[in-house]
Amino acid sequence: MSPPRAILTLLPVGWYVVSYDAVAKPASAPSLPAWTAGADEDAEAILENEVATDNVETVRQLIPVYSRDERAYQRMFQELDRVNLADFEDIELSDAAQLNVRGWVSHYFAPGDRLTPLHQDVLSVVRHRARNGAWPQFTPFEARKDHNIEELAREFAFTRQLSRRAEDQALREEFVSPDRLWQTLYRNYDQFKRQYDASVNRLLYLQDHPEEVSLIEPELEPVEPEEVPAHLMERDGSGVGAAGSEPGACVLEAVSFRSGLWTYGWCGG
Repeated sequence: MSPPRAILTLLPVGWYVVSYDAVAKPASAPSLPAWTAGADEDAEAILENEVATDNVETVRQLIPVYSRDERAYQRMFQELDRVNLADFEDIELSDAAQLNVRGWVSHYFAPGDRLTPLHQDVLSVVRHRARNGAWPQFTPFEARKDHNIEELAREFAFTRQLSRRAEDQALREEFVSPDRLWQTLYRNYDQFKRQYDASVNRLLYLQDHPEEVSLIEPELEPVEPEEVPAHLMERDGSGVGAAGSEPGACVLEAVSFRSGLWTYGWCGG
């Protein structure tokens, strides 16, 4: 049995700030009032246009970047700069665009544990590039060392040996502390608590299996992805496939997408 991973490796080293336009959640179109019956079609056309406008929203997100993914993102940026990303400007993406993203995730990024669904993160970054004409700026997570749940687990459960009730109270105070970003990193206290419990269990495991401590690396080295197999792409003049569904565009196929391994039920693929 392999020892569980250190929780700090699951925290991002920084963020990409992205923004793009997308289809908002569908809303039922309002009906025309009775007094418009028999009126010309202009009133209905105006109303339909207003509804269409209301269905577009500007999405703004912080996309976490993990240590193992920094080089993968940079390589993807360099190669996709030569790719036609016009399909990703649309507010509603085509199946071909979605398939391309899954292919890029599979070939540029190593599989492993992440606190967010990697496919959605890459999709948001590519949509930002298509919408704004430049890749998003990287912002380092300077307070990363201050958000090590494993250190909390060591202090609360082992050093101070808090009772379960006292431990819960201390964790709740920590979660809402204005000096911390736990509420940004985790959707709610329950997810934060589950991550804390996993850290306690990991430390207990290592106490019972001290011979495995030396097998655990504090950080994973980034993995250089392999070249995209030629049979998965139609090449354009630059040797890089173009995304999209138009004739001559690249559409990746036969891609096996691999999601994160253990992220407590909300890391999607």
